[in-house]
Amino acid sequence: MQDEPENPPAKKQPWPFPINILQEEWPEVKRAKISFLLCALVFLIVGGSVIYFLFNSFVLPGKEATIESLKTRVEILNGTAPVLPGSASQVKSEALILAKQMFEFSKTYKYGIEPYFQEDYQHRFALRVDNMRNSLDQLGQDSSNLDLFLGYRTTQGTVFLPSGIDSNIVYQVANEIQTLANNLK
Repeated sequence: MQDEPENPPAKKQPWPFPINILQEEWPEVKRAKISFLLCALVFLIVGGSVIYFLFNSFVLPGKEATIESLKTRVEILNGTAPVLPGSASQVKSEALILAKQMFEFSKTYKYGIEPYFQEDYQHRFALRVDNMRNSLDQLGQDSSNLDLFLGYRTTQGTVFLPSGIDSNIVYQVANEIQTLANNLK
């Protein structure tokens, strides 16, 4: 007796799953062209609608929120964030707090030649002073003295500290911020 294999070898399909089914059923599809086209059209419309709904419901809101958050962060860092009309009192209180901190800082570094003076000023105050200057300016409290103390040399709002900044300049900047803040109503 001849040994017959228990399981005949599986017939290898030349195409992947969906294509081989379509290939086998093509004679039926050829006879019902209109039905096939209508089913394919309905499938595409329903599938596209589901994808559009899911994308608009879940993906876009997150991306739009991220974009708005990043725009706001850039505006704040550039000092171009609009000051709200009712926020003059908030700017005033923030300016007075900043001035107080800068007065204390200028006393800590009495001569301004201690190690890390420039670095500490940059990390603690440079950006805050620039933003405060812009906020005060938007509220009508422009000061050429403050610009002079900060060493403004460009119109882009970039702060260039004078190379010889010392505790006296920090004190003068704090004094000018305090004066401008007290002028706010």
